[in-house]
Amino acid sequence: MSAEELHCEEHFHQHYSRLPTGEYSVHLPMKRDVGLLGDSYLQAKRQFENLESKFSRSPKVKDQYAAFIKEHLDLKQMSSVPSSQVHECKSFLPPHCILKEESSSTKLRVVFDGSAVTSSGFSLNELLMSGPTIQAKLFTTLVRFRTFAIGITGEICKMYRCVRVAEPQCILWRDSPKDDIQVFKLDTVTYGTKSASILAIRAMQQLAMDKFSSYPLGSKVVLQDFYVDDRRRCG
Repeated sequence: MSAEELHCEEHFHQHYSRLPTGEYSVHLPMKRDVGLLGDSYLQAKRQFENLESKFSRSPKVKDQYAAFIKEHLDLKQMSSVPSSQVHECKSFLPPHCILKEESSSTKLRVVFDGSAVTSSGFSLNELLMSGPTIQAKLFTTLVRFRTFAIGITGEICKMYRCVRVAEPQCILWRDSPKDDIQVFKLDTVTYGTKSASILAIRAMQQLAMDKFSSYPLGSKVVLQDFYVDDRRRCG
């Protein structure tokens, strides 16, 4: 590992915790001070208003995006920020929508842009560590898969959103252009931020290590036979 990758691993060890709910809570692995971020509200507002224009042309996209927001709220993965606390939001993430009609599962994927540059010239992703690659190589995973006569596969649903984050990122939303724009904070690891993958996978591995004595076979499988590819990420 490089010095930065080692630092990222050390940062996880020092700052992760297990909540009473059983979920893991992590901290963003910053390589530079978050104070370097400038204003990001206006850019996020412009991007959201552009998205609303798209909604007016495609009500179907609006319905799917609204369902995405409602799901976050229902699962308590997102929460409203009172107007008196909006000034505490360190960064606002502009939204992007990727529509895939051919998808059998998620037709609309919502990505929040952690690479959006703030007024200071820095983006959140520039200040974050990406961390090392800690999953097994695909080749070794495939070779092990061929070892036995019967193979069993499984998929982790909404993996990134299973991990709580101590420094939530803020987003904007309203049900109608007639309403006031509201501020919400994403309370789980956010797809679109540089450290999302390492935080989610590392938390999963920590669970396997913490429960190894109780579930040795399951823990071994999680640690050795898990893989995320570029085409179908866990999120």
